[in-house]
Amino acid sequence: MSTPAVERTRPPLAGDERALLAAFLDFHRATPRTRCDGLSPATGLPQLIVPTRIVAHLRWLEYFWCEVVLAGRHGKAPYTEDDPATDFKVPDDTPLELVLDEYERQCRNSREVLAGLDLDHEVRWHGRNTSVRWVFLHLIEETARHNGQLDAVRELLNSATGE
Repeated sequence: MSTPAVERTRPPLAGDERALLAAFLDFHRATPRTRCDGLSPATGLPQLIVPTRIVAHLRWLEYFWCEVVLAGRHGKAPYTEDDPATDFKVPDDTPLELVLDEYERQCRNSREVLAGLDLDHEVRWHGRNTSVRWVFLHLIEETARHNGQLDAVRELLNSATGE
């Protein structure tokens, strides 16, 4: 494994609230690809399971908050009320590249949903109102947290291979 070659665009240091929220979220959305760059089946299947599951979770996180909560769409998520962590449970042989591509497609869909709504727009969710602004912040928080997990996995893999 080498240092990731994928580029990310750093958020601007100034701008209006929506532009800054979108830029920070897009920066964090680009991070999984950088952390997984160079990982392949040659790395060893057991080493790919954790990154694959983290990225799959990020995909469904985007789907849930943007399409289900904000846009009111339902139907294709793997999780249920009885098993809310199913989005982490992808088959061990699922290609990491496939999951990264699905995540990026979902991020495009999420961008469209978010772009069509005012930051102050609110929807009812579990008996409470939540705003588009809150969803932006929550997606930034969750994506950054899971990117930290990918950083740790990458460091462990690098140290195990002597890189």
